[in-house]
Amino acid sequence: MSLETLINGYKAVDQAVLKQYTRLGQHIPEEKLYKVTTRLGYTGNATAVVLNSLLVTETHIPFLLDLTVLLSYGVALVGDFYANILGLNGKLPSQQQTDSTPTIDIFAERMMNHNRVFRLPVFAIGATFLGVLGYDVAQDTIYDHFIPAMEYVRDSFGALSFLSSASSMYLKDQDPKLLDKQPSKVKAFVKGLYEKVKEKLSPSPTPIPVPVAGYSVLEESLSD
Repeated sequence: MSLETLINGYKAVDQAVLKQYTRLGQHIPEEKLYKVTTRLGYTGNATAVVLNSLLVTETHIPFLLDLTVLLSYGVALVGDFYANILGLNGKLPSQQQTDSTPTIDIFAERMMNHNRVFRLPVFAIGATFLGVLGYDVAQDTIYDHFIPAMEYVRDSFGALSFLSSASSMYLKDQDPKLLDKQPSKVKAFVKGLYEKVKEKLSPSPTPIPVPVAGYSVLEESLSD
């Protein structure tokens, strides 16, 4: 699989997520949009601090590794923090207009580009925490497997932190034009990926020779 295929697939998934957030954003009044995203951003930041302390306490990860993870998440969120401030001060374009609206502040555009780089990984991590939380609940309720309470707390704060931050990033970058497009790119990427994996895992069938009964013209005439 080529690097170009992976990049195109990444962009297709990102646009699919953005489309759903754009649909959600249509129900948020424009004058309240940046207030909503700012609260989501603060929620993501606050719960990230709690999540970090839980990870250090429960997993006992080394200090340098913990610091690296915390700084990496901080780098991902710094653009969103400033973008929310710019949005509250009217430095970002109207979300109800098309993406052809010019950005009046070059710094704002840089912050939005920063968000576009990090938003999908942040969303994916939050979705993973949420999936693990759902799996633990199923294990506990259906199969009666004991799950420590701290694991519920850790997964809940992880999902809340990352998904809140990702939601703040996506809602500020709505694209109404996506609502008019057919979801063909994602389906095409998934189908192409499935075909390639299937081709790799399924060996080519080896032809099996079938014996053919032979007879001569003389034998045929004698039988008559």
